[in-house]
Amino acid sequence: MDNASGVGVLDKSTLVLNCLAEEPRSLSDLVAATGMPRPTVYRISAALVNHRFVERDDQGMYRLGPRLRELARLSQLPQLGVLARDILDDLSRLTAESVQIFVPTQNGRRCVAAVEPDRGLRDTVPVGAVLTLSAGSAAQILLAWLPAPSRRAWLVGARFNAADLERVRMRGWAQSIGQREPGVCSVSAPIFARPTDTGSIVAKGVPTTTAPEPEVPLAAICVSGPQARMTARPGKRYAGALQEAGQAIAARLAEQP
Repeated sequence: MDNASGVGVLDKSTLVLNCLAEEPRSLSDLVAATGMPRPTVYRISAALVNHRFVERDDQGMYRLGPRLRELARLSQLPQLGVLARDILDDLSRLTAESVQIFVPTQNGRRCVAAVEPDRGLRDTVPVGAVLTLSAGSAAQILLAWLPAPSRRAWLVGARFNAADLERVRMRGWAQSIGQREPGVCSVSAPIFARPTDTGSIVAKGVPTTTAPEPEVPLAAICVSGPQARMTARPGKRYAGALQEAGQAIAARLAEQP
């Protein structure tokens, strides 16, 4: 085994992950590719699925799982609040509402940056607060671009459904009216690791059943406030500005060494 560390289970797990990095594989394919006994490959793969480093689809194919993507994204996030501060300030002044950036966690979404309007009723979300992924426009953004098996798992008990997330992917933004808290509205857009038109993949006519899984957002940028001010159609009012802000932050992230 190349690059063996002497920690057997770690070396075997790494071998399985490296094989899956090349392409999705069945259990038999993994046995052939790794040269390990079938019971060993099954046991290692099951443990990796349990920790979400690997996922298994309905056809029994193993592929790299969402936890690896989450860890890769998290490595880019410490500077996000600092990089985006002036963009958030401008967005809050433009909308006169609260603005936040949320990143995914193991069990929810964490606020990593927040700006409040100078006056009026606010939807205050403190930096560091962890909110649910089952409600809210930012939750929809963080789930909408996940691979289908992961989306289905998170939809259990959610205040939105698979069709809602498909619409989010098609138009590139999400809105919430009283989902997380009565009387509170929000609109969110994705922040990708680099400027992208991934949000328009469905709008371009690519069937969702055959299109490749697009890049998953690093974070969601959100404007939130009372429904009395944001109206019953907040997406129409704020989505454009949010998408521009998300693209601007993505451009800054892409410039980082």
